[in-house]
Amino acid sequence: MVWVAIWFWAATSKLNRHFPSVICGMLTNSPFVPVWLRRRLYRGYPDDLRPSSLAAAIAHFGTAVEYTFPILLVWSGGGPLTPVALGMMVAFHS
Repeated sequence: MVWVAIWFWAATSKLNRHFPSVICGMLTNSPFVPVWLRRRLYRGYPDDLRPSSLAAAIAHFGTAVEYTFPILLVWSGGGPLTPVALGMMVAFHS
């Protein structure tokens, strides 16, 4: 339950206005994100570096996913859904 609380509150910490900007920085610095996608993360690269609607959508999707995993783990009760949810959580954060 401690880990569930940690994951839940980690997702809650992402409910703010600046998280799409964080997503822009994280994805721009990733060696696995293609250049064309990096540029689409900003409204008007290189002149306007505010996050685009794509960056906001990615941020909101990630927050929703991060809320879903702890709930799945609590409801799974240690059944076959538990290793699936844990594997998806590890892959999500990798």
